[in-house]
Amino acid sequence: MPAMPAPAALPGASTDGTCRGKGAGRGKGQGKKGKGGRGDAAKGDGKAAGKGKDAELQEPRVKNAVQEAKKVMKTAADQILECRSWDALLANSSTPLALRSAVLQDITKFVDGLETARKLVEAAVSSGAADDVIREHTKALVATISDYKEAELSRFWAHWRQHMPPHPATDLHVPVGLAGDDTQYNLAGSKLVVYELCVGERTLDPIWRVAAWSLNIAFNGVYPTAGPLGDAWLKGSARAKLAGKEMPCSYALTELRGDWKYHRETFGLKRHYNANAICLFCKASKVRGPTQFTSFESFATFERFDAAGFILHSIGSYVSPIFGVQGFNPFMVKLCLMHMSNLGALQWVNAGALLGLLERGFFGDPAILTLGQRLQIVTIRFRKWCSLHGILQSQPFLTVGMLHLSSPQGPELTLKAYHGRVFVQFMASCCQALLQQRGGGDNNDEELVLLLAVCHGFASWHLRLESLPRYLDPAEAAALRISMEETLRIYRRLAARHAGTGSLRFPMRPKLHGLQEICHFMEKTLINARFNHTFRDEDAMGFTKRVGKRVHKGLLEVRTLCRLLMRFRSEEHRQ
Repeated sequence: MPAMPAPAALPGASTDGTCRGKGAGRGKGQGKKGKGGRGDAAKGDGKAAGKGKDAELQEPRVKNAVQEAKKVMKTAADQILECRSWDALLANSSTPLALRSAVLQDITKFVDGLETARKLVEAAVSSGAADDVIREHTKALVATISDYKEAELSRFWAHWRQHMPPHPATDLHVPVGLAGDDTQYNLAGSKLVVYELCVGERTLDPIWRVAAWSLNIAFNGVYPTAGPLGDAWLKGSARAKLAGKEMPCSYALTELRGDWKYHRETFGLKRHYNANAICLFCKASKVRGPTQFTSFESFATFERFDAAGFILHSIGSYVSPIFGVQGFNPFMVKLCLMHMSNLGALQWVNAGALLGLLERGFFGDPAILTLGQRLQIVTIRFRKWCSLHGILQSQPFLTVGMLHLSSPQGPELTLKAYHGRVFVQFMASCCQALLQQRGGGDNNDEELVLLLAVCHGFASWHLRLESLPRYLDPAEAAALRISMEETLRIYRRLAARHAGTGSLRFPMRPKLHGLQEICHFMEKTLINARFNHTFRDEDAMGFTKRVGKRVHKGLLEVRTLCRLLMRFRSEEHRQ
């Protein structure tokens, strides 16, 4: 990426990027305004930061040779563990014996090289060698690690060329993805950001043009001589000094992540969840007929779009500037597994299963306890179940509002994405326990059997997905597709059962088709969908919101970006 100018130090932050809430001296002015009216030093004792040494504020701390060595040795140890896990991974796969032996032979060479280089660094550190000697051995270890990373890049692009559309990237291009989302944001009325697409999706074109320009610069791997509008850099500026020089590496855009709503608003999709034609990749529809998306068994017969068909049928006349990035292909647009399943189907399944168990008195007698009291029992049992199985959780008490019982779209249990995934396994265990209490398979409660089947189906599908590596073999991808299709058929039976009684549980929504699309692309590309979901992107969004709440409302966007850059710089110094 083009070099960004270093942001000016803001009140409460040191120039090395680390924030100090209070000075090490007696003054209290770093994080809050002191009596003197300044945020950097309190009146009467102007040595609030460090120990009064200006040098510490002017230059970032430089790591010594031992600290550098420890960081590199940790990276090497992590990669050695990763390499050694391949033996068991390949042994349990259907990889041909000859290919398995060749892969393990290459991995063994990497492990031997890493071990040898790591031991040399360790010996130099433990013997108290001079810094120059330690740095020399550390440099050799870094080179060995780089060889391993280059091999991983080569493997990524070899897989891409075999299973994905053509891309001009070389084996040394680092693949990158763009992720986007929207979020509600205000702070008790004191701050409010108005988001208005006054000219439709074209409103974002100026932003996308800069992003596309930046990504193309990063692809070429040479610092630009002018800005995105052709304006030359200021003479003597940091960017002017870098102009024309090669970057440490080059980058290639390989995926565009986000929820369905984000893709619709960003690319102006004509085919989306609120339209009759719901899918951007095929002709699935809400309309009764051969392409109705609820016909899960007929998914393979739906007509699919190639790249030209995608632009013609799904986008139409509007083409986003991001499409001009080197190597762009419409199939880089990824449907997010987290939004389709964890924040979609699992919310409906968890709500339906929980209501079914509550009605059967599994969490207390409905005639004695209120719904809120029974939900407290549910939460306590869920926490105990997680503790028993060693599963981390931070679930607050469930409330009636989390079930959205009065929603015209049907009840859904709105948990965090991670907790929704864990809760569906808990629901499967509860359904199994209730069936055993009633005599196993001898009872006539068909709905309870279906609830167990749908909860177990989603839980086992996620468990299988989480246990598989980035690159799948055809049998693994096919098994995931078949498992999801079977689970969706059970879901449809529950939906039909409740629709017959006037209940809105288990709604038939387009996200169910999205899950089939995700399975289709896993089988086509042999890449695990969990490697392009948006869990980390959602975390970044949450962090950005927290930063935005803490900055002054004047120049909110600029101040937020400056704080984010300072955070990223401080993380670099810690590494």
